[in-house]
Order: sequence, then C-alpha cells, then structure tokens
Amino acid sequence: MRYLFVLSWLLFLFCIGNTKIVLDLFRQETPRQSILKSPNIPEHGIWIDWLKESYEKKKNYTRTNDTIPLLRFLDTEFYALIGIGSPGKPMKVIFDTAWSTTWMMSNDCPIKPMKVIFDTAWSTTWMMSNDCPIKTVGCWFHNKYDHKHSSKYVKDGRPYNNNEGTYNLTGYYSRDELKIAHTVINQTFVEMTSVPYWYIFTKADGVVGLGLPQNDINPFLQNVLNQTNITKPIFSIYLNRDKSSKKGGSIILGAIDKKHIHVTNKVPDKITYVPINSASALWEFSIDRIFFEINRKIITICENDCTGLADTSTNSVNLQDIFRNQSQDNHNLRE
Repeated sequence: MRYLFVLSWLLFLFCIGNTKIVLDLFRQETPRQSILKSPNIPEHGIWIDWLKESYEKKKNYTRTNDTIPLLRFLDTEFYALIGIGSPGKPMKVIFDTAWSTTWMMSNDCPIKPMKVIFDTAWSTTWMMSNDCPIKTVGCWFHNKYDHKHSSKYVKDGRPYNNNEGTYNLTGYYSRDELKIAHTVINQTFVEMTSVPYWYIFTKADGVVGLGLPQNDINPFLQNVLNQTNITKPIFSIYLNRDKSSKKGGSIILGAIDKKHIHVTNKVPDKITYVPINSASALWEFSIDRIFFEINRKIITICENDCTGLADTSTNSVNLQDIFRNQSQDNHNLRE
C-alpha cells in the first residue's frame, strides 16, 4: 500500500544553550482511505474489491437501473469512484454533461524530476519551466490509468487534442473496461498525457462524458444502453445541498428517483420535459426569457432567442456577455 506523505521540511538551527526543538511529522490520510470511509460506499454495496473483479464475474448482472454514489469536495466538485481496466484501477471521476468524451489521466502524463537548491536566502520557491513543464503539473497527486497493467486493454492510438486558448488537453484514445457502481461496459476513452495546471487542485482523475454523440465514438450512456440490461435512455442526477451531510448525491442510470423531485402547489410531482438541440453534442435547450426583479423593477437579460445548457461540472448559473452589458446599464442591478 502506498502512502502519501505531506512533509514540510524546516531547516533551522537554534543555538540557545542546550534547548532542543522537536517537530512531529504527521501522515496524511490517502484519498483512497478517505473514500473507503465515506458512508456512500458501504451504503450502496460498492467496494474497491468489487471494482477490481473481472467482467466475467459480473456479466450476468440483470438489474435494469443502477445508482452511482457521489462524493463531495468543497461544495464545488461532485465525483464518483469507478474502476477501469482488469483488474480495476480505482479512479475518481466527474460525470459531466458538457463532455461527450470520456477521459482519464494517463500514466504517460510525465512528471519530470526537478533539481532544486534549498536556499535560506530565498523566501520564494520557484522552478525553471524547462525542467518542469506547466502542462504536466495538473497530473500531480492523481491516480493514473496504466494500460500495461490491464488484461482487457485494447490499443486505439488515435491522437486527441482539445485546445481552446489556455485550456489544453492532449492525449490518445484507448479502450478498456469501465466498472461503475454495478455496471460494467467496454468504453473507448482518452488517456490524457497533458492537462491544464489547475487540475492539481481538483480531486477528479478524469471525466465520464454524459454528452451526446459527436463523432464515431459512442459516448458512455450509449454504451450502457447497448451493453447492459439498462434499456431506458434516462439518467438523473441528484446533488445534495445539505452541507452537514457527507453524502454528495447520486446519479441514477435508467430511472428517476421521484423522492428528489421538487414538489409545490403549482407543480405536484410533475416533471417538465423540454426538447434539446439535436444538432449539438451538449444538452442545449431554448429558454423563453431570462430576467431579474430588482427593487420591483424588471430587468430583462435575454428574450425570445435564449439558449441554455445543462452542465453538471459547475455549481454556478452563468450568463454570457449579454448579462455584463445589461448590468452596466442598470445601476440598481449592481446594488
């Protein structure tokens, strides 16, 4: 078992008679240990050993829906524990409706050794970028998929590059088993060899894309419908807003848990269905109107031609530049 040590090296020498200073070192709990202590895992009967089992032991699994427990990090990141490969490698992933592509951080994401000087004349720590490329920092402290250790790995090799300004992800396609809750499928995904630096601050080791098809590669939900007994093309997401609870929420494949439906006098146990833009790979839909009421004044942000996007990777409601332009014209809105 590997342990993650967080060590702060303090190099001080105090010559105060025979006084001796002793600094205790503490070992930090690993992410794997933290996850195993989560109430979500035993509550749903999901254990690391199960994720590591081979597909043959689970292929007779016959239930027509499945529940994936979510873990919460800083009320901003909701992720689940899955297994990838055979035997299964535990990975923490975000289920993201803004992605059609499923991807995992690859063992090929380089972490180059750094040569440093411990200098008492410096109060700032710095690194030369040639020795530590910023594009590799995002892979630090994450679980990584190593296809060399999986008996079910199938080589694909096609390159992948998602470059939008400073947002750059690079890798190549592979195929292997995904073990998610009680569901096992074969999935083509991207092994990311380069991710943005800010991924170092996230818990997730990858993304399971819940978006719609955009190329010749079947997204996750399509493979679930094709390869399992789950036949209803439905997934539902519940995010727990109770900050005192350790339960982050859940994702249900093939069903809806009605106990999470918001019920009011006007909408008693009813779901409103809206059509999506079938030309997009995202869950886009039309919005009739967006407005604010400030001090009894109605401020319209968008009307008639508004498009919304359901994005499970953020906990914020975001508006585009039209909101910024409107807010500059309405001082009451800023107040």
